[in-house]
Order: sequence, then C-alpha cells, then structure tokens
Amino acid sequence: MLAVLLLEVNRTVSVDQLVDRVWGDRPHAGAAGSLYSYVSRLRRALVASDEVHIERRPGGYRLTADPVIVDVHRFRHLVERASASTEEQAVVLLGQALILWRGEPFANLDTPWLNDMREHLERERLAAQLERNDLRLHAGEHGLLVAELVRATTAHPLDERVACQLMLALYRSGRPTDALSHYDQIRRRLADDVGVDPGSALRQLHGRVLAADPALDVEGCTKPVQQAPVRPEPAEPTPVPHQLPASSGLFVGRAADLARLDEFSVPRNDGTIGVMVVTGTAGVGKTALVVRWARHAQNRFPDGQLWVDLRGYDVEPPVSPEQALIGFLRALGVPDTDVPRDLENLANLYRSLLHGRKVLVVLDNANGPDQVRPLLPGSADCAALVTSRDDLAGLVARDGAHRLRLDPLDGTDANSLLHALLGPVADENPPVVQAIARLCARLPLALRIAAERVAGKRLSEAVDELTAEQPLDALTVGDDPYTALRTVFSWSYDALPAEAAELFGLIGLHPGQDASDPAVAALAGSSPARVHRLLGVLAAAHLVERHPAGRVRMHRLLRAYAVERAEQGNTEDVRQAALSRLLDHYLHTAARAMDVTRPYERHLRPRVPSSCSATDAPTTAEWLEVERVNLAATVRLAAERGFPRHAISLSGVLSRYLHERAHHAEARVVHGYALRAARATHDRAAEAAALNHLGLVQWASGAYAAAERNIGAALELVRTVGDWRGQARALHGAGLVALASARYADAESHLREALANFKEMGDEVGSAAALDDLGLLDQRKGRYASAFESHDRALSLRRGVGDRAGEARALADLGAVHGLRGGYERGLLHCHQALALATGIGDRASTARALATRGRIHERLGDYGEAFDDQRRAMVIVRATGDRAGKARALADLGDLHGRTGRPELATRHHRWALALSRRIGDRSAEVKALNGLGETDAGNALAHHREALILASELGEPHAQARALTGLGQASYEHRDARTARERWRAAIAIYTRIGAPEQYEVASLLASVDADI
Repeated sequence: MLAVLLLEVNRTVSVDQLVDRVWGDRPHAGAAGSLYSYVSRLRRALVASDEVHIERRPGGYRLTADPVIVDVHRFRHLVERASASTEEQAVVLLGQALILWRGEPFANLDTPWLNDMREHLERERLAAQLERNDLRLHAGEHGLLVAELVRATTAHPLDERVACQLMLALYRSGRPTDALSHYDQIRRRLADDVGVDPGSALRQLHGRVLAADPALDVEGCTKPVQQAPVRPEPAEPTPVPHQLPASSGLFVGRAADLARLDEFSVPRNDGTIGVMVVTGTAGVGKTALVVRWARHAQNRFPDGQLWVDLRGYDVEPPVSPEQALIGFLRALGVPDTDVPRDLENLANLYRSLLHGRKVLVVLDNANGPDQVRPLLPGSADCAALVTSRDDLAGLVARDGAHRLRLDPLDGTDANSLLHALLGPVADENPPVVQAIARLCARLPLALRIAAERVAGKRLSEAVDELTAEQPLDALTVGDDPYTALRTVFSWSYDALPAEAAELFGLIGLHPGQDASDPAVAALAGSSPARVHRLLGVLAAAHLVERHPAGRVRMHRLLRAYAVERAEQGNTEDVRQAALSRLLDHYLHTAARAMDVTRPYERHLRPRVPSSCSATDAPTTAEWLEVERVNLAATVRLAAERGFPRHAISLSGVLSRYLHERAHHAEARVVHGYALRAARATHDRAAEAAALNHLGLVQWASGAYAAAERNIGAALELVRTVGDWRGQARALHGAGLVALASARYADAESHLREALANFKEMGDEVGSAAALDDLGLLDQRKGRYASAFESHDRALSLRRGVGDRAGEARALADLGAVHGLRGGYERGLLHCHQALALATGIGDRASTARALATRGRIHERLGDYGEAFDDQRRAMVIVRATGDRAGKARALADLGDLHGRTGRPELATRHHRWALALSRRIGDRSAEVKALNGLGETDAGNALAHHREALILASELGEPHAQARALTGLGQASYEHRDARTARERWRAAIAIYTRIGAPEQYEVASLLASVDADI
C-alpha cells in the first residue's frame, strides 16, 4: 500500500483502486476494512517524519510529500533536467538518476498493476541508461563502457540500440573483430527468436565497421557530431596554461562527488572565490577525481588551468609556496627576469595576473593551510581545488573553503573498475572479483595495484594473497613507491606527531572493526581526554575514521599497516600489556552491563577479578548490542594471544545476553574459543560450561544431533567434577534437546531432575526456565491444565526476581495455552503483554514466539489480515536468527493461513517447505503439523498425508495433532462419498478434542451434525 501511495504522491487514490492494486484479483472480503488498519500502521511508522503525511480524502487516501524525496519521482526529475542540459551536465544528472536504483522495483510484490508498473519503470531505467551511454560514447569514454555494455547486452539480448553502442565501444577500443562478432550474434538471435533482420541503424554501423570508416572515431552511434564553438583569437594572444596532468584513463562512479564539484564551480555574486578541499585517506582517488572533473570543466575556465603537485605526503620534499608561485608565473608568461624572489611579491603579482580572468587552480597533495593560502587566486571568476590527506580545517574556518570528503568506492563501482582493469577474465568469476574489491577496501589505488598483480595469475590466487597475514605485500608492484600501498601509507604516518603515531599502532591491535573511545583509552593506558585529542589528529590525517557516536574505525588495509607499525615500534611486552588492558576493559564493562540488565543473576555469572578495572564506558544493554561483534572478536583474541581466563570469563558473562538476543553467530565464536581456552588450561568445569553453551546455540539453530553430543559431554564432565549448578544447567539443556526431538519421556525426566536441582540451590531463574519448558511439554501432550499451572508458576517466579525476558516468554506461553483451550481474548491479552516486554528489551526469540502465538489466535478468530501480519513478522525474525525449528513452524502456520483464505497452491507450497525443513532438522512435532497442513490443502494426496500424520502423532503421543489428522481423514472420506467412515473418524476426533478441552470439538461436531442431517 505504501508503494502504491508513493507512486501516486500528492494524488488521491480511491479505495477501489487501492484494493485492486494491493490485492489484484485476489481481494478478500474485508479488504476495504484492512486498508484502514494499514493506514493506521503506516501513520504510526511515519509519525517521526514531518515531511510525509497520509490523509483520508473523499473516496480514498492521499500521501502528501515533496516528490523529490521519493526515489522514482526524483529519478524522473533528474532525467527531465538532463534533457534540457549540456552534454556534460546531462551525463552527471543521468548518473545521479541511475544511482538511485537498487535492484528490481517491487521485487516481492505480485499484483497486476504493480507488475505493469515494474515493467514501465524498467523501461524508463533502460532509456536513461541508453541515453547516458550515448553521451559517454560521444565524450570518448568507450573504454569505460565496454564491461557495462556487455552486461547490458546479456540483460537485453535483442535490443538493437544496446548492440549498436557495444559495437561502437568495441571498435573504438581497438577491437573491430569483436564488434563484428557481436553483430553476427544479434543478427542470428533476431532471426531465430523474432524472425526479422537487424534494423537500418545496426546494418549501417556494421557496414561502416567493415569499411573501417574514419568517421567512427569521432561520431557516436546514435548522436550527430557536435562541433565545439570556435573562440575568436585575441588581437594579442596571452599565454593560456593547460597544466592538468594526464588522466589515469579508467574512471568509474563518483557521480555525486562530480555533481558536488559542478555546484561548487558556479560563479559567486559576493565577490569571493570558490575554494574546495577534496580530502580523504591515501589511495582513495582524490587526484583522479579532481583531474577528471577539471578536464570536463575546462570550458568553464577559458583562461587556463594551473596545476601543481605540492608533495605534502610524498617521498620527495614538499613544494614550498614560493616554488609553486614561480612555476605559475612562468606558465602565465612572466619572464624569469621579472619574477620576484620573496613570497609576498610573488603572491601579489600572481593575483594581479589572474584578476578578471577565469582560471582553475588545482593544488594537489597539500599538507597544511599555510602551504595553500599564498596560492589561492583573488579573482571571483577563478576557482581553486585542493586535495589533501588532511582536513585542512584552518582553510575551511578562516578562508571559507568548502570540504568534500571522499570515501572509498561503493561496491558496484569498485567491481566495475576491476572489470574494466581485468577485462574478460573478470567476467568468468564475478564473486571472486567482488572479494578482491572488498579485500582492497574498495580503494582505487589498491584496486589498480591488485589488478596489475593479477596479470598472469588466477583470480583465486590474488584473493589468497590479499587474505594473508600481510595483505600489503600483495599490493606492491615493481620498485615504484607510488605503486606500493605500504609506502603511500607511510607518507601519512611519518607526518604524525610521535604520540599520535604511537596511538595509531596500538589501535591496530584492537580485534574489531571499530572501537569506542574508552576502548582505545584502555589500549593506550591513557586518559580519555588525551586519547580524544590524539584521535582528532589521526582523523584529520585520514588514518582513522571518526563517528559521531564516539567510535573510531580503520579499513582493513590501514589496520594491517597499523599492526605492522605496532610490531616494529613496540616490544612484545608492551603489546601484551596493551592487550591485557583492553581485555580487562571489555570483561569489566560487560560484567557491569549484565549486572545492570540482569542483576538477579549476578551470583550465577563468573566473578570478575577486582584487578579488571575499566575506563568509563556505558553499562547498558545498548552497550552490549553495539559492542557485540567486538566482544566476540575479543574472546578470540584472548584465546589466541595467551589470555585464557578472559576468554572463559567473557563466555560465562555474555552467554545469557547472546542467547536471549539470538545472536547465534557471535555465540558460536565466544563459546567455541572459551572451550579452546578451557581445554588449554585443563579447566574441566569451564570446559563443561562452554560445551553446554555451544549445545544450546546448536539447539536454538535446529542442529539437534550436535547439540545432544555437546550437552551430553558437558553432563558427563559436571558429574565427574561435582559441579551441581553446571549439572542442573546441562540437564536443562538435555531436556530442551529431547523436547525439540519429540522424545517426550526423556525430556520430562531431564527437565524434572533439572527443576529439582534448581530448587535445591535456590536458583529461581533456572526453576522458572525448567517450568516453562515442562509447560511446553504438557502443551504438546494435551495436558493444558498442567501446562497452565507450570507457565503461571514460572511467571510468578520471573516477576519476583525482575526477569523481564523470562516474563515475556512465560506470558507468550500462557497466551498459547489460552488459545489452545479457546480463551482467545485472554490469549491475545497475554500475547500483547509479551510483545511489549520482548520488543522493549530486544528479546527476539520471545518476540517471534509471541507473534506466532498471536497469529494463530487471530486465525482462529477469522482475523486473517492480522494473522498474516503477525506470522510474516515472526518469519522475518526466525530467518534472521537462524531458528530453523521456528522457521518450519512459521512456514506451516503461513500454509494454514493460505489454506483458510482460499489459496491452496500457496498453502501446499508452504507446507512442503515446512515438511522438508522439519525432517532435515529432526523436529518430528513440526513434521506432524506440516503433514496435517498438506492433507488439508493437497486434495489429491489428502488421505495419505493425514494417515502419515496420524501414525506419527500417535507414536509421539500428541493428542491435538491426532485429532486434527482424524478430522482431515473424515473430511477426505466424506469427499469420497464414504459417509460412514467420515462419521467414525469425526467421532474419534471429537472424543480427543473433548478430553483435552480443545474448542475444535464444536467445529467437528458441526460437520458431524450436517452429515447426519444429510443421511
């Protein structure tokens, strides 16, 4: 609905139109009413925005907003502007328009109207792309376009305009044979697939390529030749310098940055000159961007372009302002005899010569404001571009310069550059090319060096080199220092003050992708204030990235260089001391955060030694969430660098948090390395704890066999060492695995023994968890009264200690019991309460549980729109968390909903997916559910599916599933005109439903009554 309203922004869309566009030819009876609910939800989602509003209008709804904030309307606006612009501006505008696209429009939506819109938008996209291609070909960018046009012809094999463009690009790139070969390919395709010959434009181009027509070197495929305007020669010619260096040839992306430079170069009315500082880390492509733009903008500066490499970060000494000015004056025609010798007079003469002239001054590779200021022109008709690895804050503050921070290329542009550099070999293995781009941190210089290194090798060899411990070794070509990334980085490093250089190396020891200021302070063993100042120095030199949230980041290549500097500049003892401080910081702060979020479990977590002090850092659940990846990396570092106690303690401290938030990937790392550390130190109790934690992660992911092995090993260990608390936890884990595998006798035995141990130790949290799982077992066995009692006792215990996560789970489980017994209103109330708690604390497992339960209750009530919404939200969570058992049940629930709403094909598909997944992981209870669902929707095999479900449900002892299978068998028998068998099976189903107190007994009784009446 949001997509429809955005496409029709500022226009009223009638209710009938909305129903047609949202549901297509499958609207349900309450579709118009659902629109009202959807609008309410959309308004809530947009409440924080004052730019977008959804209004009720007579007969429909209207979304009001500025169209340019909607990508499709902004795309059309940019395309329209391009049609009225010069060629250079049109290329930039069309690039900005095309960069808005991300994948396929409405990729997951399927209605006739949206399908038509998708095709229409794709045509608009292709038209813009083709227009931009023509303009770029006319501008001589054929070399850059070849790889892109090859992909375009694959996507549009019968498009003659695309073929025409590719042929021209190949011909101009010195590949006439390939151009002719492509003509033969499309000619055959047109004949075979459409039965026509190529059009006149394609045939004419083919003939001109065959004849090697010289005009093809200057004319576009579909654009006429445009002659540049002739400038009249002045009566007395004055020197017009053209000092821009040669372009590097290949250049991709940067459309937004080029557009920013376009805006900057617009003449000002206030008499000031335009000064733009292009800043960024080494190798990011600052000079390439500036040279690219300056060459395209030459006509804006008809009086010349001055350029100087100031060598601010270079193997050679920096160029002084005096040296640069002398070079500029000579380029402007001043004889050597008239060139002043002091800086002030040099600058005055320079500005006098530029007065009234339109000249672009490019100051490349500056190291500070004082090197730049004397070189700035004084005329408002001139402009100055400065590139630097430093932010040149003084130039911005004092001289009014603008700043353009240049980031590494995005993934698409990095891949395009590699494709252009590597040629056809890149097309053979796109995933490896993407890996090379990522390993090169998407830095253009690193990508170019890597492409040169790949020559004569397999792409996979380049990946191996770049993933080695010293990736900078793989980014060196020959003896040229400008093609050795390590050397290029060193020029920035060598310019640092000593204390900033020392901190740079220590940051390289941090194991995560980014670090907080307190973590860096712990590494440095220094005050936060001093570290904050030094980080500012490093950020200004673009050796680190600073984020508003007080975090620092390096890309992987700078990190590798920092590690080298740390190893060369510090002894092993110094490095180990820094790591010890960092580990103390993370362990102490994580323990404090867990004490804040779960104070009632403080006595159950490992004790943190008092020696583990930490710098000031937040101690909240949000801190844990932000630092989650870093904490996992820290445990790995501790295990590998000789700090086993830190690894073991962090595993114990973080286990509950990682489990509740369903961060299974990080949990595997944390507990896996804790297990390694425990075994290295022969700590059997710690080994058992790590095994149990790993088993629980595997259980939550549906890997039941692995979970049983690890938890079984943990149980043996704790019994050997006499760890009673560990035994209770391992018994609980064993009960969970048995319950998931539908081995209910084993599950009940383990869970009751665990409950007894927890009670004996006074562990109320553990007791509540065991009670909840016993309640779930009772639900499966049809013992609803006992299940209610267990969940209710668990809820009381959890509220007593303040366990909000456990309270959310107990409420969701109580909601499920109410739903199974027909208490739908009470069930919904409990689910609402569970969701409020679970979402508030970020407990994804309980959120998914409550949503799935509420969805099933909505289904029973006939509120199918709400039911679909809940089940789909649950599905998103279980997919994200890797909960395969939850996914199997969510698929079955969605299958039931599709069956209820008259979509048997979708229902059957979902149930088959659910059946395959449940069998793959060994969840026999979910398998029964999927089989029953298939029996209800796969009409041709209904009897077989329900029979199989009945056999399995009887074997497991799940009465509700048995009754559902009997109901389905009765329905199938009745449809086969066997009323007698149908009555027997329905009566058997009614008996079971009545015994367990399930409301389905009344529905089956109604079926039975109708059959009796017919008979």
